[in-house]
Amino acid sequence: MAKTQKPNKLPDLYRLRIYDNFPYMDEDEAYNHGQFDTYQEARKAAEQIVDDYFKNEYKPGMTLQQLQGSGYTMYGDKPVIVLPDGTYDSTFSAWAYAEKESPKKVWRKMRSQETVN
Repeated sequence: MAKTQKPNKLPDLYRLRIYDNFPYMDEDEAYNHGQFDTYQEARKAAEQIVDDYFKNEYKPGMTLQQLQGSGYTMYGDKPVIVLPDGTYDSTFSAWAYAEKESPKKVWRKMRSQETVN
């Protein structure tokens, strides 16, 4: 017997919802940012949004500590992964990524580009 699909069923996609950290989690200020076939693609896009904040904040000669203190949790965009069932993913935290990984990754990359130029 062939499996039938509901005619108006939405595809099982992951989405990003972007919140402004100022004001925090205000639905009126939030917007959607893309749809993704896999969780990994959605997470990569979410990490890129955080990385872009730090790339824009970086100034030549800046220390890692200065970059880490550049105000992401006050001013950066906070991506949230929306699962196919409509709930928010609890395993990815943009704030935790911004605190532990992103500034170090961006700082290393930007510093290495400074030394090459």
